[in-house]
Amino acid sequence: MKIVEGLSPVDVWKQASQFLIDNGGKTYNVLLAFPCAGAASEDALKLNDPAKILGSEFDRSSNVANTIFPSKTWKNVNTRAALYARYTRAHARGHKKQWGTYFGRMTSFGTAKINQIERVIDALNNWQHPHRAALLIHTSSAETDKLRHLGGPCLQYIQFNCPDSETIDLVAIYRNHDYCNKVLGNLYGLSRLLEFVCAATSMAAGRIVVHSIHAYISTSLKNQKTLIGA
Repeated sequence: MKIVEGLSPVDVWKQASQFLIDNGGKTYNVLLAFPCAGAASEDALKLNDPAKILGSEFDRSSNVANTIFPSKTWKNVNTRAALYARYTRAHARGHKKQWGTYFGRMTSFGTAKINQIERVIDALNNWQHPHRAALLIHTSSAETDKLRHLGGPCLQYIQFNCPDSETIDLVAIYRNHDYCNKVLGNLYGLSRLLEFVCAATSMAAGRIVVHSIHAYISTSLKNQKTLIGA
């Protein structure tokens, strides 16, 4: 197990990437931890974009972040209900890979179409002791996903913890985690999600912890060194 702590998403991503480079490009059980406040400025997301640095065949970090929380859509609406409705309409028009749009799974999960984000917000706003509760958002289940060799959802679930009455932490579990194309965008998307929940509950954003069960680099080690500026 490798534990990586830092001050920002970029900091922990670069540290963990260097660890993977030093260990042949893959390992198991990498834990990343950083304060959500480190994601206040997203300039670094653009500066470290694989598509910008390595070429257009790589994923754009902004697109990866948007699968978890669509910040541009949120800026163009006035309410959470409008956000969910606009996202649902846009997703229905342009996307077919349900597992690749985690925000859709968070807000309309399973056959019951449960809005898990609103369920968490409601609990934080109304329950007397939310720090004792299991505040979970699922992105995969036996109902929605079959066993696959490749291509299933990598993000398994998100948990919100309240270390005190004023703070929310977020923990995310990934079964498979690509440190070239996905991780940095994922970290920013999770930061956006935590900030969104905190704004809706008048609480402060705390720490984010991400567990990469299988961590790997999907490109050459040389490319990854270029990507992180090593």
